Amino acid sequence: VHEWVRGSVNFKVVRALKTFKLAKVIKTFRAWAKLTRQGKFHAKRASGIGRSFIATEAFCPTIMRITGLLRDMAEVRLSEGFKRVKNVAQSYHDGEFMRVQEDCKVDGKEKIEMISERIQDQVEVVCGEVSRRAEVGQGLVGDDGRRKSIVEIHAEKMAKAKQMSIHEAKMERLHKKQQQKRWEAERKSLANFIRYVDQMLVATLLGMCEHEATALCDLAHMTERVGLFETTVRF
Repeated sequence: VHEWVRGSVNFKVVRALKTFKLAKVIKTFRAWAKLTRQGKFHAKRASGIGRSFIATEAFCPTIMRITGLLRDMAEVRLSEGFKRVKNVAQSYHDGEFMRVQEDCKVDGKEKIEMISERIQDQVEVVCGEVSRRAEVGQGLVGDDGRRKSIVEIHAEKMAKAKQMSIHEAKMERLHKKQQQKRWEAERKSLANFIRYVDQMLVATLLGMCEHEATALCDLAHMTERVGLFETTVRF
């Protein structure tokens, strides 16, 4: 009996402590907070699905072509290593190394500018197409690019309404509204698309500069059958 009374008193004392008294409540709130964070994460992840440029039908072909052009740009050489004659390494003579590097840099610059212009053309084409399609969706511009008057817009709506049932007309308006909303969202994302392409271009150029700088640094410590430079010493 004495042990039971002592254990009962200790149990009541322990239950009076905040940690044990609110153990179930604290555990419930922690589980709730974890579930809330997880739910917000899944909602945020789901909101980004299908909204990237590579997943958008209007931008995907252009992104693929620009990626191919950037891959070609990354292969452009801006510096030369050992001089080779019939795949045999040769040493550079007086001033020859700088002339070769300068010629390689000028040639590489022309190729980079040419590829950059092609990328710019791709961006201009897709921006024009997306803007034109958004105007067509609003009914302000026809398929031929000509702006419509208010009378023409109203006449087209009345002609289409006469050829459809009430249900078909309602579904047609719903589909057109969704399509117009999507096209307008694509038009509003053009600024972000241009920044995205610019970021891809700058990242490619930075990678090229880093690669060429590392290659030149390694070239100074590289040895083959001959040295990188050939020097004549006279007494």
